[in-house]
Amino acid sequence: MEFGAVKLDDDFRPGEEYKAFVHPSFYAKVHPYVKRITGIDEKTLREAPFFPDAMKLFLDFCGEDFAFITWGPDDVPALCDNLLAHGFDTDVIPPTFDLQHIFNSQITHNANQVSLSGACDILGIER
Repeated sequence: MEFGAVKLDDDFRPGEEYKAFVHPSFYAKVHPYVKRITGIDEKTLREAPFFPDAMKLFLDFCGEDFAFITWGPDDVPALCDNLLAHGFDTDVIPPTFDLQHIFNSQITHNANQVSLSGACDILGIER
């Protein structure tokens, strides 16, 4: 549905941002739950590029040397499923790090999933 990324510099400060929606190939309707939590609807996705073009644009943004830092365990498997469904090799997936897992083990010291907005609240980061 969407690619979103932020490049970090050598000191982990945010830099260039990337955001692009993906036109759905297999599911024409956005599930009401997904629509509620993301605010993304069919109209938003209608004009977006299909996955192969969106993926190429995203990889161009990423450049040569990069890693994925995600919030939660779901994004990378979903990306792999889409890569395979659209004839891409999953070798384009760089090293990945689940920041939610790291946050839980280092900050909350438990296995409860904390939302990204909840983590910002805990750390006093303005959103």
